[in-house]
Amino acid sequence: MLFNYKEIKGDNILKKIKKVMDKAFVKLMLVIVYICFGYMLSNLIFSIRDLIKGVYHIFTGG
Repeated sequence: MLFNYKEIKGDNILKKIKKVMDKAFVKLMLVIVYICFGYMLSNLIFSIRDLIKGVYHIFTGG
């Protein structure tokens, strides 16, 4: 035979593993972006809250 069946089957398995790894990599990147965006958003919310508190305390004198 010209091709070995096991090599062809192994190539298919490697292609499937690569496809799964690519999908997993994309999901991992999305999770990292989601965590970073959530962290930045929470920091922004807390900083705006602290700014409002500071302005309130400046105007109320305490």
